[in-house]
Amino acid sequence: MNQYLHVQAHRGASLEKRENSLESIQRAVEIGADSIEIDVHLLRDGTLIVFHDFFLPGSKKRQFICEQDLSEIRSLRAPTLSEVFELVKSIPSRLLWLDLEIKYLEGNPQSPEREKFVEAVLKNVSLSWDLNRTRFRSFDWKILKLFHETVSTFQTIPLLGREETDFSGALELQPEWIAPYFGTLNEKTISWAKRSGVKLMPYTVNSISEWKKLIDWGVQGITTDDPRGLLTFIGRGPY
Repeated sequence: MNQYLHVQAHRGASLEKRENSLESIQRAVEIGADSIEIDVHLLRDGTLIVFHDFFLPGSKKRQFICEQDLSEIRSLRAPTLSEVFELVKSIPSRLLWLDLEIKYLEGNPQSPEREKFVEAVLKNVSLSWDLNRTRFRSFDWKILKLFHETVSTFQTIPLLGREETDFSGALELQPEWIAPYFGTLNEKTISWAKRSGVKLMPYTVNSISEWKKLIDWGVQGITTDDPRGLLTFIGRGPY
């Protein structure tokens, strides 16, 4: 079994704890995940919070997260990005990096300017964390291009949708990693990625049968809700 597989915890150890919560992130660090993927929104007041959905849950009229201030969404128990950084720094670990998914909804007139979003993220990471231990991912590749325009060496991870099978466009970003939906992969696409010099980290893979198939095909990383289970499966822990 491939013990060198990169095990990424999706929204923390979200099978065990509430996704994107401090508890989920702490659990993923403690059990030995190589990296943790979390979702980041920019609020109206400039605060960066960790939350997945674009809309406030339970509201009759769809209200965008990005239209809210921190005081208005505290009931969601969504941590700020700074709180995540402070937590992770306080726990001795082998964590390689934090993977920030930049949540941007093109076409929403309330969405912040991409430049403003990128500036806020980079400032927060620089002040509270470590740019060398950060990756930036998004389905919005215009956002990723802005990171590269700021500093060309920033590591970005293009996300591909569940119907996307042509990965060649992602190579324009010169990524080390590409994150496709696992259901789009086969031996042919994985072979193409290897020839192209990029690594694949498919999302979100939670079953032993899919882990085995993808590892046998040669993927270099897997994003999963169950990092404990995957680490056990490949014989690396958990710690």
